[in-house]
Amino acid sequence: MLFKFSYKQSAAAVLLALGMYSCQQTTSTDLVVKGSFSNATGGKILLAELPYAAAQRIVVDSAYLIDSVGRFRLHTPMSQESVYQLFIANGPGLLFINDAPDIEIVADAKKPEQFSISGSPASSSIQALYNSFEKAYTAWKTAEIAAIAADKPGKQNDSLRTATLQQRDIRYTALQQLFSSYISKESNATAQYFALGMAHRFLPGSQWQQLLKAAQDKHPQHPGLQLLEQRLVTANAPGTHLLNKPAPEIQLPDSSGKQVALSSLRGKWVLAYVWAGWDSSSRKQSIVLRKTQSALYKKNLVFLGLSIDKDRTTWIEAIRKDSVPAIQLSDLQYWDSKVLRQLDIEKVPFTMLIDPTGVVKAVNIADSVFVNTVSSFVR
Repeated sequence: MLFKFSYKQSAAAVLLALGMYSCQQTTSTDLVVKGSFSNATGGKILLAELPYAAAQRIVVDSAYLIDSVGRFRLHTPMSQESVYQLFIANGPGLLFINDAPDIEIVADAKKPEQFSISGSPASSSIQALYNSFEKAYTAWKTAEIAAIAADKPGKQNDSLRTATLQQRDIRYTALQQLFSSYISKESNATAQYFALGMAHRFLPGSQWQQLLKAAQDKHPQHPGLQLLEQRLVTANAPGTHLLNKPAPEIQLPDSSGKQVALSSLRGKWVLAYVWAGWDSSSRKQSIVLRKTQSALYKKNLVFLGLSIDKDRTTWIEAIRKDSVPAIQLSDLQYWDSKVLRQLDIEKVPFTMLIDPTGVVKAVNIADSVFVNTVSSFVR
């Protein structure tokens, strides 16, 4: 699995490999990934973190494979448990979990699917899952091809046709049971998160949601599982149409009457929230907004309050009491506010996270995962 899921990359798509020496100095709190990657001499090997919500990987160390064996040693400060990628520049990438500080991989560039990993139980677990998945997936696809051929008129008698179709269904059920059993029994939250991502295509929505809920009950603070919940909540929520598109240009007056445009904040992450001083849910949301600001006050993030109040006094008093450190704007037009029309929403509160280029990356973030969701983007 490199940048997109490929069923032909097998376990190599899952876990790790590549070799070289980093010139950085290791500390006692580092994640160290070492081993050998033969038949790749002269290639550049890179270690990257795959943040739960970020669109791009973050390269944290790199080196060149300089000897015939392809030995390597890479490291980075140990962070929260998540998914990492080892990859050769312009070559394959293999994934692993940093559930231990010292991980060793032995691989061959000519046979990337045949590798060994030690020191990381979670990585070994998803490697085993991938191996089982590839067998189950291949068996299902073979049965599906046979079923398609058998379903053509005149190709087989009815009994053989029925048996072929049943075999296809049996193989698909086995594939579903593989994911269901793995996710239910796996103790590592990041491995569960990884498997849920794989399983989403194959499991019925209700079953997938039940597995996600069970995983969250075991690991309520895991950011990856929280992100999956947030995406589930917002799948059909108001504002979803804005995702991954440039935010509408919004220009409103601040409390002094000065017009402020959303585009003037370009270059910063913007957490915009539509609210009202008379709305109890909006006022309650101010608590999580303050927590988020406190957690990310050193980051390139600005808060932008877009009020649909109608009374200036109510608006100003709510700003004072809520104490959210934000740029506050309002046209004081109540439900006729142009903000509602521009965003095509019909209720408050409503939140929208906009990246430095002006593209909307998240909407309607649930309070239960608010801080972690914003943190996963704003790094």
